[in-house]
Formats: sequence, structure tokens, C-alpha cells
Amino acid sequence: MRNPISGGPNACDGAGAPRETAVARTRVWLAIVLVQACSAVAGVAAAQEMTPVPLRPNHPIVGVWRLEVPGTQCHEIYTFHTDGTGFVTSAGQVARTHFAIDDQPSAGGFYRWVDQIVDDNGKPDCTGAVMEIGHVATNFIFLLTPGDAFVICRDASLDRCLGPLRRVRTDT
Repeated sequence: MRNPISGGPNACDGAGAPRETAVARTRVWLAIVLVQACSAVAGVAAAQEMTPVPLRPNHPIVGVWRLEVPGTQCHEIYTFHTDGTGFVTSAGQVARTHFAIDDQPSAGGFYRWVDQIVDDNGKPDCTGAVMEIGHVATNFIFLLTPGDAFVICRDASLDRCLGPLRRVRTDT
């Protein structure tokens, strides 16, 4: 007969309980810890959801804008509502956002724009990328012709910009 302390199917965990029971208890404990950790992470993510910042009704960005994505036969539609929420459609992607945009441009003419994806259908955009819920981006908007077109820039500079986005309508 094998020594139950040294191993084998009847081995014990040192406290008299079969080793399988100790392993099962450890697995249950790890599962509980994992569920608690995931719940905590989800709670933190939910707590960090950006609060939309309302815009004045005549803010120049309010409305629907279209971007012809360079190098593709695809376009994106950006919708900015006065309540600080927006929508983006790009190929199969449909995303809902919360944003904050400066009320007035900087001395250089840029509006700082912070945007967070709060809902997304999980489909790829015009570039093939799938947006991640919770993703926050900070960019700068520069109006080319007030009311008609703007570009989106990485920094408050015209060195790295995307656009132009052209106004489709203002009734949002």
C-alpha cells in the first residue's frame, strides 16, 4: 500500500483531507478571487466613464460631419449633439461617444476635443480597426471655413491632421 502522505490517489494535504479536495477548494477560491477582481475592474471602468459636457446650441461643431477616409472608398460620419454625446459611423462600425470640446478656440484657433467610446457594435471601421469601449482620445479641431469644414489634429498644430470633415447638416 502507498503512503497517503507522499502521493497517489489517496494522498492527503497534510491536514487529513484528500489532496483532490484541497485542489478543488483552491480552484473554488481562485474562481471567487477572479470573479471579485473582474467585478472590481468593471466597477472601476464604469466609474471612469466620461461625463458628457453640454455645448451651447450655436457651437460651431454641433451637427453632422462627413470625412472621406484617405486611401479608401469609405467615409465616416461624425454627429455632435449639444448634450455632449455623439455618434460615429465608419464602414460597419457604429459607436456612441461622450465628449468635451472647448467652448472657444485657443489663441491658435484650436478647440481641444476629448472623446470616449461608451458603446460600440464591435464591427470594423474604414481602416479595419475595431474600437474598444472606454477608449479615450484627445485631439484638436481646427475650423477651416467656419460652419463648413474642419480638420482633426493630433496636437494644437496643423502638422498632423486628418480631414477635412465637411458639414452635412446642423439640426442635432
